[in-house]
Amino acid sequence: MKPEAIVTESLQQYLLRTGQATPRFLQGAFPFVGAGITERVSLSNEAEYTVPESRTAEVLYLRAGNHTGSLIYLTLCANNRPIRYFPLGNGEAIHIPLAIVETHPAGTTLSLQISAARGEEGLVIIDLGLLELTS
Repeated sequence: MKPEAIVTESLQQYLLRTGQATPRFLQGAFPFVGAGITERVSLSNEAEYTVPESRTAEVLYLRAGNHTGSLIYLTLCANNRPIRYFPLGNGEAIHIPLAIVETHPAGTTLSLQISAARGEEGLVIIDLGLLELTS
């Protein structure tokens, strides 16, 4: 007798497989000019995502690279309210899978903003992974 194989999948894999979830990404290389290390500046409309009606969204990870010679940090905002901070050293890259994942309701605008020394010009490369779920 042959033993039966046990197939397991995560909840996330199940939701994707059954069409109840769709991956979404905020990605790009964004030039910026710093307004001060404690001042947040929007990157661009391409670094924003609004959760559609009848959906919710979860941010799963951030990958980012800092192409400057100074410390910068990214701020993940929900409706312009900071919810996560990601410091990036000069010339550094990071990959952060989020351990605590909040569910954001329909209509929430998620955005990435940047803080850098006043007048600091640079480029930040971003890949923010989200999961859009059917409510």
